[in-house]
This record gives sequence, structure tokens and C-alpha cells, in this order.
Amino acid sequence: MKHKDEVLDIFLKWNKMVETQTRKRVKTLQSNNYGEYTSDPFFEVCQDEGIKRHFTVRKTLQQNGVAERMNRILVEKVRCMLSHSGLSKVFWGEALSYARHIVNRLPSAALNGRTPLEVWSGSCANDYDSMHIFGCSAYYHVTESKLDLRAKKAIFLGFSGGVKGYRLWCSKSKKVILSRDVTFDKSSMLQQEKSQEKEKQSGDAQQMELDTSVISIKTIQTIPTKGDSDESSDEEDVTTPATTQQESIATSKPKRVIKKLAQYCNMVAYALSVIDDGIPYTYKEAVQSVKSAKWKEAMDEEMNSPQESDLGFGTTP
Repeated sequence: MKHKDEVLDIFLKWNKMVETQTRKRVKTLQSNNYGEYTSDPFFEVCQDEGIKRHFTVRKTLQQNGVAERMNRILVEKVRCMLSHSGLSKVFWGEALSYARHIVNRLPSAALNGRTPLEVWSGSCANDYDSMHIFGCSAYYHVTESKLDLRAKKAIFLGFSGGVKGYRLWCSKSKKVILSRDVTFDKSSMLQQEKSQEKEKQSGDAQQMELDTSVISIKTIQTIPTKGDSDESSDEEDVTTPATTQQESIATSKPKRVIKKLAQYCNMVAYALSVIDDGIPYTYKEAVQSVKSAKWKEAMDEEMNSPQESDLGFGTTP
């Protein structure tokens, strides 16, 4: 259907097909509340056939959930087929037809594990062996002349209704071909995926080479002496590009260099300054030090501090 005004003609053909194949008549028709379904000719046809009409409220797709859910399933399958095969969106109709063919042969929980084809026709599907990957390479047999090749390469698109053959697309002639003698090459799609992975890995490797093309070189820091230990040492960052090729700002920007403090550059001098602080750690060191009198005075003052506050040892305030 290319235009919405074709809805009535398609419905009449579908209604006739249902009556012929199932020997049953359509009693109720549920559809959207749009103009192509609410036209006067459509109402007249339904009245003549004795068909009841049910409409949904506008912009409430949940009232027609079965049809909308099936539409979403088919669209998702079409999207996956086109993405996996690498074909353009021009082949969406072929992908939709093959997706419908697959769905009709899959078990459904709503039908108690039966397939839609089994419920429709009363017989199980027996053509699973003829199903192949959409978009895979196929070689169909030709007999044009004695010296020409006996097979030509094409792409598998699905099946045609009422024809016991495969539907193929020949990229050279830009035509759809129906053939029965076809040999499928499913490994070509696998090789194509492997080649795409290799191209991706090579692209990542080139990106890593560009990222590591800029090398940051640090100058050697001078160790501060005892006299000028408080002075900070200067550092210089020199960036030399490995190649003369013009690069982007993101790849040519040097990495940030974290500078250390000057007092931590000479760890030996820092350790000596901590050790030689002149503070005794034991009573013996305090008595033998040069400031032993001051240390003893401080200890006596600390011992007499509880007596001055009228608190003895062992009592609580």
C-alpha cells in the first residue's frame, strides 16, 4: 500500500481471501479512528457485509494493543535485519516480508505454544530448512552460454508468495531474481564481521599512536644544600612532538606534571631535620641535657599542679 486511499480495496481483497481460505466470515472489525477507516464507502461496505465496526479513541494506541504490539515486533526485526546485513533502508519492504514469514512460523505463548500458521491453516510448518540469514551471499545457477560462468552472486531477500523459489537481489543488474537452484554462503557474513573487527582494532591502534606522539621531558632537579634548603627548585617542561605532522589540540596537549615541594626533594635533609629537634624522649635524656634545670622545673610544676587545685591523686572532682 503506497497511499491511504487504497485501504478499502485492500480490505475487500483480504476479506474475500479469508472467506475462501477459512470458510468463515468476518463479524467484527476493529481499527483506528482515522479518515481512511471512517470514510462513507468503507461504512457502506461493512453494512452490506454485516460487519460491526469498533474504533479506538485518537492517540490511544493501547486500545488496539494486539496490532500495535505486532507492529513494534516487526519493526524491531526489520531494524536488526538491515543492520546485520548492511543493506540500505530501501530494502525495508523485503525485510518486513521476510520478518512476517518468520513470525508466522514461530511458537506463540498467546496460542498455547502453537504457531500462527498452524492456527490459520490447521497444519504445521515444514519449510524451516529453506530459511536462511537475511542478506547473506547466494549463488544462483544460470545457463546463458557455454563459456560464461554457471553461477552468479546475489543477496538473499526471502521468498515470494506462490513461488517455490528464493527471492534474490543481483547488485550488478539491479534486479530481483527468483531462482530455485541456489547455493548459500553464510560464511561470507562471518568473514565480513571479522574484517570489520580488524578495521576497528587497527583504528584503535592508530588512535593510541596519536595519543602517545607527544612526549613530556622533565629536567633534573638540583638537590638543595643545607644553607638554601628553604628555596624552591625550578622545573621546566619541554614538549617535543615525535612527528612533524600537524596534530589536533587534543592529541598535542602535554600531560600535566605534578611538582614536588622543595623540602621533600632531599629526603635525607628532611629526615635529619626531624631527628635533630632537641626534644628529649626519656627522663634520663632530660636530666643529662643542657637545659636539665628547666626540664626539672617543668616536671616539678606538673607534679604540684593537682595539690594547688586541692585535688589529690585518686580523688574525683
